[in-house]
Formats: sequence, C-alpha cells, structure tokens
Amino acid sequence: MFLKATMPRHFSIITFGITQVLIDLEVLWNMTHHGNRLHTFLHTYSCYHVDVEPFLPWSASNPCKGAVEPFKMEIVFNALFIFGLVWLTVGVILKKRAQRGRVANASTLR
Repeated sequence: MFLKATMPRHFSIITFGITQVLIDLEVLWNMTHHGNRLHTFLHTYSCYHVDVEPFLPWSASNPCKGAVEPFKMEIVFNALFIFGLVWLTVGVILKKRAQRGRVANASTLR
C-alpha cells in the first residue's frame, strides 16, 4: 500500500498480488514435494525466512540470517501498510473533492 500510495500510476496492486501468489505457490510445491526447505529460488531476498539461501547456486550461506528480528520486521511492514492505506484514502478523497469542485464551477459558468 505504501508503494501504491507513493507511485499510484507506476504500481499495480493486482500485479503485486498475482506475483505474491505465484511466489507462495513455490512454498506450497516445496511443502508437498520436498519437505526440508520451503523458501528456495523465488524467496532469495527475504531476510525473514531462515531457510533462504540468497547466493545460490554459488554459495549456500545466508549472511542475512538473524540480521532482523521477525517481530520488528512485521511491525515495520504493518506500519508501512497502514501509512500507505491512509495516504491512498486521503488522495482519493481529495481527488473526488477536486472533481466535485470542477463540476460545480462548470455548472455555474453555464
């Protein structure tokens, strides 16, 4: 929501949602077929999951592991979501008010 609010013309919530579903299908596939590692290729840049290996196939190390506490990361993500939602809502309200003002001005000019 934060990105949508700051770049409304350049960010599609639908595209983002579809991408997230596709990425999480990887986890579902790994749960049903492999079992030992859930977050593999598509989750390479998430510091949240301990089984991520961001430098595969060159290295199985994860220097980001434990760099950020999951609880703190959740707080930041939720705060950004709420901030973006408020920003987006205020933007929509202001846009509607501006449109109503233009309609009112156009009708008085006739």
